[in-house]
Amino acid sequence: KPMTFHLGEEVIGGFAAGVVGTLLGFPLDLVKTRMQTQASSTSSSVKQRGPMSLLTHILRTEGLAAMYKGVGPPLVSLSIVNTLSFTSYSYFRQNLFHGQDGWDFNNAFAGMLGAPIFGLVTTPENFLKTQMQLDNVQAERAKAKQKELQQSVLKQNLSAVESNIQKQSLQQLKPEGRFTSSFQCARALVSSHGVTILYTGH
Repeated sequence: KPMTFHLGEEVIGGFAAGVVGTLLGFPLDLVKTRMQTQASSTSSSVKQRGPMSLLTHILRTEGLAAMYKGVGPPLVSLSIVNTLSFTSYSYFRQNLFHGQDGWDFNNAFAGMLGAPIFGLVTTPENFLKTQMQLDNVQAERAKAKQKELQQSVLKQNLSAVESNIQKQSLQQLKPEGRFTSSFQCARALVSSHGVTILYTGH
């Protein structure tokens, strides 16, 4: 029986897989990034936490929105990639390589054919996602440093000059992140470094 290609079904299946997979996996990816950055931090103010402890800490101190900061690019790109992946694999398997059910080298070739194109979409997405997640980390470290300096000012009997220096240091710390959205992040980075910055590590 000849195989038939159903474009609509492949598009819907791929798009749905991209959306659901991103929404379920993004908080876990955020926890992974935070654990990697806290492990490499030399600051004594950064407390080492396990996955669940870190997840609850983020929810308690930063709110649910922080769990999905930077979700825009992966939500769009992975939906596109999964849609292309489902449709291209099905099309190439049935019409170009004539793959059979089960393991078959023709099926493998059909899957590999779209990979270089997918990388053009996923590399900028992954780069922006990581930048947004690290932006939250830097904001948290600034808050911790600000708290340390405030405690230092209270504990020490400083002269007027030293006190002014400490106050200036506090004012220079920015506990807010640099980026307000994925689009603003991309625009700022491209403006400063050019579009090739989005393909770092490609």
